[in-house]
Amino acid sequence: MYFFLFLFFIASPCFAQVSQGARSYGMAQCTAALTDPWSVNGNPAGVSLSGRVFIGLSHTRQHLVTDLATAAIAVVIPSHGGAFSLSAERYGFDSFTQTGARLAYSRKFGRRVSAGLALSCSRQAIAGYGSELGAAASAGIHIACTESLTAGAFIRDFSTKHFPTKPLIGLGLAWQASDRLLLLSDFYTDSPEMRGIRAGLEYAVLNRVLFRGGLQSKPFVQYAGLGWRPGSLQCELAVAAHPVLGLSPQISAGYAF
Repeated sequence: MYFFLFLFFIASPCFAQVSQGARSYGMAQCTAALTDPWSVNGNPAGVSLSGRVFIGLSHTRQHLVTDLATAAIAVVIPSHGGAFSLSAERYGFDSFTQTGARLAYSRKFGRRVSAGLALSCSRQAIAGYGSELGAAASAGIHIACTESLTAGAFIRDFSTKHFPTKPLIGLGLAWQASDRLLLLSDFYTDSPEMRGIRAGLEYAVLNRVLFRGGLQSKPFVQYAGLGWRPGSLQCELAVAAHPVLGLSPQISAGYAF
């Protein structure tokens, strides 16, 4: 069973296991126009510019298989006019591992525009076959169309030589429909054969408990999530439901100083 799942991920154009935090995960991984500390691994323009230090941990278990797990950490450090962010993650098991690190910088340009740039390095190792190193760049932009509507665009992991992933391109909108309701939509593509739409929502109850949900068109996946934010602490739980491969839960926790 593990062997066939391993082959599935190797052949998939979405093989790179990039953690964007359980908040985004619960909203179908909509990240193009989302503002969140974990955007360091999505659209780097969306890294929160709140002026506070953030540190977070995340763990994902693909299809409830222990060997197909991703552990990640993200750190955001504010600087004059912007913020530096760093993430690191590890995916795999004894026979196959993929590790990576990403450094990003984001800042605002005026009241309506923010942009970000990220550099990443990865190492992929297969027991008995050695390892390979790769490097890539990512860039993104956010534009505040109105006080409640934000448009975002990004390209992630662009490189002339990078294993075995393809650059992911995303375009999206984030609409703060009310004080409690956030609606998100993304169009994404990494090849002519792999294009799709994602849609997600977040509803806040008493400003501390948040319910999330979302859908992805290709492959078809349903998402749900729950958040608890008492003060500066952020606790998130989310799950993706694939019609064939089953459930993939993710949990993340973070603190803003």
